[in-house]
Amino acid sequence: MSVDENKAEPELILYYICSPYGQKKILLESAGSTRSTINITPFSNIKIKIPADIKDQKELLESIKKKFELYNSLEKESENQLNNIKQLKSSILNGVFEK
Repeated sequence: MSVDENKAEPELILYYICSPYGQKKILLESAGSTRSTINITPFSNIKIKIPADIKDQKELLESIKKKFELYNSLEKESENQLNNIKQLKSSILNGVFEK
């Protein structure tokens, strides 16, 4: 499958396809198939609502990327905090039983 880069930002289309909404649309278009595989036909039937202007698409893409950067940062921070909590728990228990 290819995307006409004069009409659509390929990475934006990829985000759409990978999104829960996009996945649902793809599965709905492939409904009725007796196979669990999906061919290219469902993709050609899906209408993707994106801004018509490439500049607007690029702005939307940048917005998505910034939100993912924030998400990744928060996820990492949460993992660090969870590790600190686990270490604190271990420290508390060691302090109690090592006396």
